[in-house]
Amino acid sequence: MSYAVVLSDELLKEFYAFKSNATYDKRTIESLLQHYKNSYLTNVDQLERVEIDDAPLMQQLASSNFTTQPLEELCQKTKYKLILHESNSNYPYLNIFNDKIESNYTATHYKEDCRAKAREHIKALLQDASHIFIYDKYISKSWPKSKKLFSELVPKKSLSIYYCDGHLASKATELKKMCSSWKIVKDTTNTTHRNLHDRYIIVDSTIEIILTSGIDNLFDERSDFTYIVRTKGEGGE
Repeated sequence: MSYAVVLSDELLKEFYAFKSNATYDKRTIESLLQHYKNSYLTNVDQLERVEIDDAPLMQQLASSNFTTQPLEELCQKTKYKLILHESNSNYPYLNIFNDKIESNYTATHYKEDCRAKAREHIKALLQDASHIFIYDKYISKSWPKSKKLFSELVPKKSLSIYYCDGHLASKATELKKMCSSWKIVKDTTNTTHRNLHDRYIIVDSTIEIILTSGIDNLFDERSDFTYIVRTKGEGGE
């Protein structure tokens, strides 16, 4: 059997309470489930420490020699080499409440993979926005393809579109012709997204879409493309 992660003593205890319909901390379980990956590895010693009485599981673990290993050693037997924890952020621990390592929605498309679903997803994320921030220092150079972001995905309604470092400055007039309700605004407040490699779209300051190989590759299947959707303000920001 393949195990994904290890749980700290406290999280293992809460998870068992949750599975058993006993009293548990809702905030902890909600955060745990955001990072949980199908299975966890424990051992006899940990079950005894948290007073979990599960004789069949203990017998199974003992027969597989999962008995008294420290959690740090135990996690090296898992797929992701992580211990989910309620407060510790030092590797191999992942702090479920605030950590650089996150669990996000992501999709990878290799060459010739259809990106229709990715475009539909990003269009839906943009449809209710009142303002978006776009960072792609190559957006003007790849304009024949990147232009499709605006013609096909960005909603034609009252919307402020922020850019930085002159990325969209030369395209402002053309964009206004696409939709007169758009405001094309040079950003002066976002200092994080400067001199970066990846491309970013931030929706209403709450959702961040990371595009690893350019907005143009959302519409061009000749190169690989990955996008990540994450909540702004989580994961150590």
